[in-house]
Amino acid sequence: AVGVAGGAAIINAGSARSYGVEVDALAVLFDSFSLSLGYTYLNTKVKQVATAAELAPLLAGTPFGEIKPRVSVGSPFNDSPKHKLTVGANYTLPLDESAGKITLGATYVHSAKYINDGSVPGSVEAVPGAIQGIGLGVTPATDLLNLNLDWKGVAGSPIDLAFFVTNVTKEKFNVNSTGAWTSAGVGEVLMNQPRFYGVR
Repeated sequence: AVGVAGGAAIINAGSARSYGVEVDALAVLFDSFSLSLGYTYLNTKVKQVATAAELAPLLAGTPFGEIKPRVSVGSPFNDSPKHKLTVGANYTLPLDESAGKITLGATYVHSAKYINDGSVPGSVEAVPGAIQGIGLGVTPATDLLNLNLDWKGVAGSPIDLAFFVTNVTKEKFNVNSTGAWTSAGVGEVLMNQPRFYGVR
């Protein structure tokens, strides 16, 4: 077939290395207030990528003309932020047991920028000459705030309720590239989830 837009496949990169550390901590202050902390450091590097000649046999029987790896030698892994920090706090209201147990919670999550597709530019200009581009192959550092309210045993009943709001500050950022850049020259991205709220 001629003019096929493209496709995706999982292929061994060649060789790579990674190391890191993950720390979790919890502090309970009084019986009603707790703080939690989580931190992850991840250092990754692609050391070898198969050459075009090595990849060519994989094209036999397909309508595609070439394979374009989404990583390059020396780059970190895709979708792997080097730093991620999560801080949480929960407070249980001092209510009579007959009212049930109501806990208010907040979670803050910071994630360092990361490559989501190494085969496309990190960003593209929405308007030629623009000072700041729109993220394409790189997802920027993000800061998200989520809130929740849990009500166990509502008014002494066997019913539990939970109210939640995610992405309270309405942060907007690209999560991934659709691959349209390499196939059609179009900067097309998948966006993060907007502010979202609900009840369970």
